Amino acid sequence: MKIEIRNIVKRQEPFPDIKIAPRKGELYINNIHVGGIIFGKGFTTCLEVKDTQGVHLIKQAGDYLRQLPAVLVHPEAENTSSKYFYPSLENEIDRQLSEYREKEAAQQELTEMVASKQDRAILTGAPEKACKMVVLTTPIALMLTFPTLRHQLIALIQQKVLRQMQEGDRLLNTNIPLSVLKAAGLKPSQYPGLSQESEQTTSVDKSLRPKRYLRTLKPTTMKIEVKDICYQQPHPKARLSFLGQLYINDTHVGACMNSGLNFPTRYTPKDENAATLIGQAEAYCKRGPFRWINGGKHGTSTILPNDLHFTIDDEVYRFVRENERAKLIKIEQIDAIVVGTSRDLRLVYVFPERIDEILSKKSQWDDFAETLREKVLPRMEEREKLLNNNIPEIILQKAGLQQSQYTQPTVQQAYEEKSRRRGHKPG
Repeated sequence: MKIEIRNIVKRQEPFPDIKIAPRKGELYINNIHVGGIIFGKGFTTCLEVKDTQGVHLIKQAGDYLRQLPAVLVHPEAENTSSKYFYPSLENEIDRQLSEYREKEAAQQELTEMVASKQDRAILTGAPEKACKMVVLTTPIALMLTFPTLRHQLIALIQQKVLRQMQEGDRLLNTNIPLSVLKAAGLKPSQYPGLSQESEQTTSVDKSLRPKRYLRTLKPTTMKIEVKDICYQQPHPKARLSFLGQLYINDTHVGACMNSGLNFPTRYTPKDENAATLIGQAEAYCKRGPFRWINGGKHGTSTILPNDLHFTIDDEVYRFVRENERAKLIKIEQIDAIVVGTSRDLRLVYVFPERIDEILSKKSQWDDFAETLREKVLPRMEEREKLLNNNIPEIILQKAGLQQSQYTQPTVQQAYEEKSRRRGHKPG
């Protein structure tokens, strides 16, 4: 007979006088649900029979198991009853529950280990197998902040992590967005077992997150900007260091800065009027939604009220992301086609020589457009754009791209003037 315990979950409320909420499961005999099982630490296992058919099946299972011979399990035990396992329905249930507890303990140990290591490492493994780890020099959270570092993370997963993964292995990190895993070429069967419903990854239960609320206290809005930003790429163990000028409602109120030594961003008013505006901005920001700050011990998150220095950080990081993204596109588009969305970018085709050298001869424009039509368009996903600005618009249109599928080129005028200098009519 086939005897199984399925669908084991925690009870939402503990029983009276029992601090730890017990587990509950369902007992199946020959694939027929016969009743429920309740068990837990310091709690006697209970069997709740579903109906008359369940009673008969349980009796048959008990009779069947009692006919089986005893199994020697502890030959070193002095007591004869301890040496042997005597088959019975009660003992079979206890055996399966014991196996479940062992697997649960092993999973908990693995979860804690992953949470403690995943900030600076990529971990892979499978149930009942040793975990493998690729150590990083830069925290994953920082690599996800900047497009260049994000691109490096994708390449590292492709070159080091995927090559060491064996059949049945999964990536165990819960702090890497699904878009990065897809870009690196992981199959769905290799994703973490935990839910990847959003780009935000955290160990805190989503149901506990405070909901974003509308500002109903006052209809007033404030315009907070940081201009003239200078920054340095951060050290792996430090934050981004920057210096900028703070503007509130289009009025310059002073300087803002961060040393990059894990201290909060500072701002200094230039006069009394600026101090008044900064005070109003601080009160305005505190009415905003709570902030989730990742990076605590064991992958936990901290809830903090909003503040002006968080808003300044948002402005600076947005500028840095856009600036680093533009730099990366400028470098990669020299000899490659770059596509992407506002959140991510990737290369879909690399030419054997520089694009400007290919396009310097108008006789090659048709071939170039054909390459875009055959090699690039089929690889572009929904909502992605071609991000190169070094290809004349006429070539993009010949390739079949719609205006919504590419960014406005900046090279058409340059090609026209180059043609005039050579004595050709602009085409």
